[in-house]
Amino acid sequence: GLAPAESVRLLRSALAVSGGPFRADPELLVELATVEFQAGDVAVSLERCGQAADAAARVGSALLQAEAALVVRGNGDSGTAAVLLELCDRALAAGPVPAPVRARLLAQRAEAEGSCGQVDRARELAVEALVLATSSGDVPAILAAVHSTVDLLDAAAPPAEQ
Repeated sequence: GLAPAESVRLLRSALAVSGGPFRADPELLVELATVEFQAGDVAVSLERCGQAADAAARVGSALLQAEAALVVRGNGDSGTAAVLLELCDRALAAGPVPAPVRARLLAQRAEAEGSCGQVDRARELAVEALVLATSSGDVPAILAAVHSTVDLLDAAAPPAEQ
């Protein structure tokens, strides 16, 4: 495959040809946000996720709104977490999505809540994500839910137990 920087360059060219982020296809914006994240440009990727969510809302796609909320992962920064909370809330309110996608959104939201210091709410969401993911049988959703649960347990454990 292409190196992330080359993928970013090509997708940004496609975005420019399509008329920019306010006219672009939400799938293109999600893909660009993904390669920007993979290239290590978290701030730009996060902004692109917002653009993708806006575009998905314009076309009425709850699933693409969810995909936009799930691009940026594993970042404990509270500023990033606040944006992820907003993206997750928008996606969860946009309409029904398949159970594994909802479970991944709940797990993402749990991690973001934990990063913002809302540990009790984060635990509730992590448990809900784990139950939903397990019942769906979807391995990526189960892994996302387990990951968010383990992160919260690690954060809550006294230093000697970590």
